[in-house]
Amino acid sequence: MVRTRKIVIILLVTFLMAGAIVGGALVFSRSKAKARMSVDDEVYHEAEHTLKGFLGIADDSAASYQSSYPKDDSFCEENDTTRMTQRVTIVTENGVLPIMGTVSKLHDAYYPGTYEVSFNNSALLTESAEVIVKIPVKKDQKIYILTGNKDVGYKQYAVVDATSDSCVHFSVRSIQDYTISTTDIISAQDTMDSLVSGR
Repeated sequence: MVRTRKIVIILLVTFLMAGAIVGGALVFSRSKAKARMSVDDEVYHEAEHTLKGFLGIADDSAASYQSSYPKDDSFCEENDTTRMTQRVTIVTENGVLPIMGTVSKLHDAYYPGTYEVSFNNSALLTESAEVIVKIPVKKDQKIYILTGNKDVGYKQYAVVDATSDSCVHFSVRSIQDYTISTTDIISAQDTMDSLVSGR
C-alpha cells in the first residue's frame, strides 16, 4: 500500500512538472512569435515605403505608417515630398542613392554629442554626394565630421554648421563610416596630449 502511494505521488509530480515545462515552452514560443511578427511588419512597411519613395509613387498608407515612427525620422527639409525612413540619406544631383545607413550614439563621457554613421556598403562615388543625417542638434551649431575611430584615432574630415534643428549635411566623394560630433574631438585630444606630455 505504501509502495503504491509512493508510485502514485511520483507519477503525479512527474506529470505536473512535465505539464509546467510544456506550458512554459508554449508561452515562451508564442511571445517570441509575436515579437518576430511585429519586427517583420515594421521591416516590411519600411521597405515598401522606401521603394515607393524611390519610384515616386504616392504612399497612401503614409499617415498611419508615419504615426508609428518618431516625428524626427521625417526628412530634414519641410518642403521635401520624399520622406526619410531612416536617419541617414545620401543625395546626389540624380536623386537619393539606395545605400542604407545607420546612426549610433557613442556613449563617451569625454566626447558628448558624438555619433557614428555606418553604411552597409563602402564605395567611391563618381560624383559628389551629400550625406544628410538626423541627430539632435540646433540650427547653425558647429558639427565636426571625422574619419577613423577611438581605437585607431580620429582624423578631421570637415567642419559644418547644422542646416536646421536636428539636421546635418556634409559632402562626400566616398561612402565610408564617419563620426559626427558636437565636440571638437581633435582639439580635445591635442589638449589632452599636451597635458599628458607636460608641454
